[in-house]
Amino acid sequence: MAESVKQRLRTEIMRLAGLHGPSGREQAVVAAIEERLRAMGHATRTDRMGNVFADCGGPATAPLVLLDAHVDEIGCLVRSIEPEGYLRLYKVGGILDGLLVGRKVAVNGLRGVIGVKAGHLQSPEEQRAVVPVRDLYVDLGFSSADAVRQAGIAVGDPVTYVSDVEEMANPNRLCGKAIDNRAGCAVLLHAIEELTRESLPVRLVAQFTVQEETGLHGAGPAAYNFAPHLAIAIDTVPCGDTPDVRFHTELPIALGGGPVLQAASTSSYGGMITPASVLAFACRTAQASGVPYQEAILEGGSTNATAIHYSRSGVPAIAVTIPRRYSHSPIEVVDLDDVVSTLHVVIAMARKAADEGFAFDPGASAES
Repeated sequence: MAESVKQRLRTEIMRLAGLHGPSGREQAVVAAIEERLRAMGHATRTDRMGNVFADCGGPATAPLVLLDAHVDEIGCLVRSIEPEGYLRLYKVGGILDGLLVGRKVAVNGLRGVIGVKAGHLQSPEEQRAVVPVRDLYVDLGFSSADAVRQAGIAVGDPVTYVSDVEEMANPNRLCGKAIDNRAGCAVLLHAIEELTRESLPVRLVAQFTVQEETGLHGAGPAAYNFAPHLAIAIDTVPCGDTPDVRFHTELPIALGGGPVLQAASTSSYGGMITPASVLAFACRTAQASGVPYQEAILEGGSTNATAIHYSRSGVPAIAVTIPRRYSHSPIEVVDLDDVVSTLHVVIAMARKAADEGFAFDPGASAES
């Protein structure tokens, strides 16, 4: 049974990650999520930002549990079209300049490449330097701006990596683009499927949100529709278990170690300290479920849990995240056992949330 779940999650991640949807241009992903939810028998609603909602049932008077996953990926937009047909770029989300040169990209669904100066012509200084995005360009194979426009390309169109998710030499691990956060979307879809197989002790609402990578912009307006008893943001999180990171002092998160229950996070656009009662509940639930898990504090990044936590008059919220290597690159890596374990923890937390109060207790701690 566990292998069947793993196989279905593998297929879902590959399918969703193959879609192109940077922040603000998530239409293809939103359409796929809506189709999947309707196939499960759930009515959907999409707001004017592009956030997708599904009321998944449960008693109307029961505590409301909100599950969230963001659908967008990092990428670029077309900044301008040069007379010779080259495109200039505007970065969207945390895309890294050094990972753009020489890459295949999709521009509004059409294939192109980000050009690279011939190595024969590069000086030693140029060979060592990171080319800033302002100096990069996309080559679609056209020779004029008119040809580009006739192909349907315009300023503001999305530009994303072409890097399909595939199995590594170790088939339990997948690599490719947009694992952040299509892996989280896959978990949320399968959590809905599992939780609605039987009667629910809570009222369950799911939201698939846009524009997370540009500052958690979709989740706040989306969560404003509700006053959840508990909110769980399902996302991915960087790992610190590679040779270029000091594991214990920088980021003690390992691939294959199970989902990360985030105690706190911070970033340029805000962060949160997870309420002690919520963190303690998440840890107890993982332990009772026999699921391995990791606790960590993430500096330099945040999740939709932050935006939801600060919505309305405050919401008990936590980020339950899947470890991933090589964050914000076209070769993100995830371990399928971590994905399955994240699914199990989210399901267990949703089922047990009604038994918790999540009140602020001056005597509470994460160990209680």
